[in-house]
Amino acid sequence: MSSLSQVREGFLEALDLSGTQRERFLAELPAAVQREVRSLLEAHESAGPFLTEGEGAASLAGQRIGPYLLVEKIGQGGMGVVYRGRRDDGEFQREVAIKLVGGRLFGPEAERRFIAERRILALLDHPNIVHMIDGGVWNGQRYLVMELVSGKPVTEHCAGLPVAKRLRVFQEICAAIQYAHQHLVIHRDLKPCNILVTVEGEVKLLDFGIARLLEEGADADAAATGFHPMTLSCASPEQVREERLTVATDVYALGLLLYELLSGTNPQSGGMRAEMARRILAVDPSPPSRVAPGISRDLDAVALKALAKEPSRRYASAQEMSADIGRYLETRPVLARAPSRWYVARRFCARNKAATAIAAALLVAVLVGLVAFSWQARRAEQQRAIAQRRFDESRRLIHTVIHDIQPKLAALNGSVTLRKWLIEETLVYLEALSKDAADNPALTRELIDSYVELASVAGDPGVSNTGDQQRAGEILGKADRLADALYHSGATDFASIQTLLHFDNAQARHIMFYGSAQAAEKYAQRAVTAAERLVAKDPGDSLAAERLAAALMTLSNVRAYIDESPQQEIALLERSLTIWQRLLKEKPTEAVQQNAALTYKTLSGAWADQREFRRSLDAALKARDLDAALLRNKPASPAAQMALAFDVGSVGWAWYKLDNYPKAVESLRESVAIREQVVKADPADTRSADRLAYALGVLADAEADGGALPAARRDYLRAIDVYASLEKRGPLVAQSVYRFSLNKHALGEIEVKNGRTGAACSWFLGAADLVDRYELTNRLMPEDRQHVDFVRTDAAACRK
Repeated sequence: MSSLSQVREGFLEALDLSGTQRERFLAELPAAVQREVRSLLEAHESAGPFLTEGEGAASLAGQRIGPYLLVEKIGQGGMGVVYRGRRDDGEFQREVAIKLVGGRLFGPEAERRFIAERRILALLDHPNIVHMIDGGVWNGQRYLVMELVSGKPVTEHCAGLPVAKRLRVFQEICAAIQYAHQHLVIHRDLKPCNILVTVEGEVKLLDFGIARLLEEGADADAAATGFHPMTLSCASPEQVREERLTVATDVYALGLLLYELLSGTNPQSGGMRAEMARRILAVDPSPPSRVAPGISRDLDAVALKALAKEPSRRYASAQEMSADIGRYLETRPVLARAPSRWYVARRFCARNKAATAIAAALLVAVLVGLVAFSWQARRAEQQRAIAQRRFDESRRLIHTVIHDIQPKLAALNGSVTLRKWLIEETLVYLEALSKDAADNPALTRELIDSYVELASVAGDPGVSNTGDQQRAGEILGKADRLADALYHSGATDFASIQTLLHFDNAQARHIMFYGSAQAAEKYAQRAVTAAERLVAKDPGDSLAAERLAAALMTLSNVRAYIDESPQQEIALLERSLTIWQRLLKEKPTEAVQQNAALTYKTLSGAWADQREFRRSLDAALKARDLDAALLRNKPASPAAQMALAFDVGSVGWAWYKLDNYPKAVESLRESVAIREQVVKADPADTRSADRLAYALGVLADAEADGGALPAARRDYLRAIDVYASLEKRGPLVAQSVYRFSLNKHALGEIEVKNGRTGAACSWFLGAADLVDRYELTNRLMPEDRQHVDFVRTDAAACRK
């Protein structure tokens, strides 16, 4: 810090002190700085009340400022003096705080700051931010009239409270700061004495007198006189370096506040100012738990992330920091800690003790039942009835784990790791049961249904999954062999048809995404035939109607890959939609609403392929409305969040194709934001990560075509990073391989425009490798062929 800066900061801090406190502070300053500060203080005080009220100046209590009576002085600092006031002009009586600002020293700057403060406070209307009532000029001095707040500093209020209550108070502060940031205001001097808690327990943020409107930007900084007020013990590294400030400065201050609320100490306070500045710039604070043993490592991570020296490593917003506190309070994994499977599973088990205990108990019960069965089977004939009962109990327990526990876990964020463990454990017991399935149609049906559900958790791209496509294929292979046996048995009963339909639909989807669309058609067509048989058996059965609608949509998806005529695809979707629309009127269950929305969004894509973008937009909006209603009922459901993200993305895609780039980018960014939340909540969920990469690529396309090339380049790179990360975990689905190539080629085109031909060639060659891989197992549509030709042409030019 320069000597001029030290003089300036020393003078400002000394103004807020008096008597022995001021002398102790001055004694800590370097000799040269101390002399200059004392000289400024003498000049300031010799000016008397004309500048601002000095320490011995006559009180203005008893005088009037417009309709307000000054009652008593309650505070004083570098900006001026604060009085308790009362409005008593006959209209109404109200106690207020009146802040007077005036003086010649730094007069223009002080006036500018005063005007900014009044402007800022007028913008802010939040229950946790002090409210400005009035303002004006009186006897050459400007004044603000504000809500009078009486309370304790937040650190004093929270002393002795349980950690959870301290954190909830902290979240209120975060909400107020987030509100200010959304109104383009940063506080810049967030410290405990500026945060009071009233007797009623209400948090109030005071003194935005040194806040700076973000929109003023660099011009405001250039015009400033060098007046950078701050409290050093609560300052960020960029404040000490006198760099331009952003919302990250307030996030850093929130980190200091959280640290003090947890440990009772401020890690930056104490010692000479030079030592404090060095500590702020170069020394990472110890975790709060070292100061106050017993503090969770999660809270250590949250506080230290906010206190990162580089602003880019901190939380992006106060809201994001508060959300991580919320995750801690809900015993969910915090984002500040690097996710590991053990950590995620441990936090999941901590917050879902009942579900975890039930699942574990059920598995133990299954094992006990199977052991008992084996033992009983070897006993004498009179014991066979007992063995059969044990066997049936094991079947029921396995059914409960797979069909009841697994779906409940799927509705919880962070459950994929635990679900994967349950898959492998449950399969062991299924294999034991399968040995007796040959002559037992009911057991065969149960095994097929169970295999389908477990394969879905392992790798169904339509739901949250563990990303193990190979394992999903192996499990469906076991189901396929049992399904063939059931088909060959000639079973025509309702239950068998329903099971075969369930399997065929799942197998068609799996092969379509991870293998060949041509091979998937057999299963998709067989599923439709089975569903039509079910409906024919009982036309009034709503479940049969749902199965048929779902099978029709799967067949339409398969046909979209292998047919050059999309009219067939649209006809199948419209037939499916007719069924869902009828069921919405007759039986509007959650499942019906979900599937109706899914059909609308699929139809939106089909209309987009036909360049019927208005129809595409209309279908996407209908899907969005249905899924938004579902999310309101289940706001924490990752499946509901992702469904809405799909819809919003479809709306953005339609606007994009209608050449309305601002609306397209707005919707597509919203879609990306929702997907990012889902991925952060459960990093093991590969399906959500894949869908995030897709959305980032589409957003980048819209940004590029709208002329925002830097933003497009950034988002293409983000999409490519996600795809590359997913590829390390397992093979990408065919669609993702194709999208991966699109993103690499598009990024290469941007690099060409930027004059970086070497970097462009690297992307072009990578895109060519991907389209070669894609074409090995997939038929190219006419519109795809044009893209592939471009890719190969650009790659060939790079090889010359």
